[in-house]
Amino acid sequence: MMMRHQVRRREMIRELKLTSQQREKIADIRETLQRKAIGLRAELNTALLDLRHQLRVDQPDRATIDHQIDTIAHLRAELRKSGMGAVLDMRGVLTPDQRKKTHDRIMGMSDCEDSFDGVVPDDVEAEGEAQ
Repeated sequence: MMMRHQVRRREMIRELKLTSQQREKIADIRETLQRKAIGLRAELNTALLDLRHQLRVDQPDRATIDHQIDTIAHLRAELRKSGMGAVLDMRGVLTPDQRKKTHDRIMGMSDCEDSFDGVVPDDVEAEGEAQ
């Protein structure tokens, strides 16, 4: 079953009438993001496992746990920044008219969280679900 944001993204792509060059460039940006996100998610999952392990020991070291929490926060931030960077790169591929259409569509959505559906690449959205 297709998810709502995938439907919205496909509708937006049709509406923007992207050229084949634009589609190719956006696909390259998405692939680069996906490759980076795979590595970051692997690091994040490992860091979460390490934190669980540190919490299970008889006498957990607070400084070690604090450091691990900082590491996890940093990895999550890197995932977000990578995703937003890809969005900005994709916007850079669009013409001014296409950017306006994208902006108008996003601003027309009612709740804030949904405003990025179809704009933020799937892998970034999945980051929050992997936790």
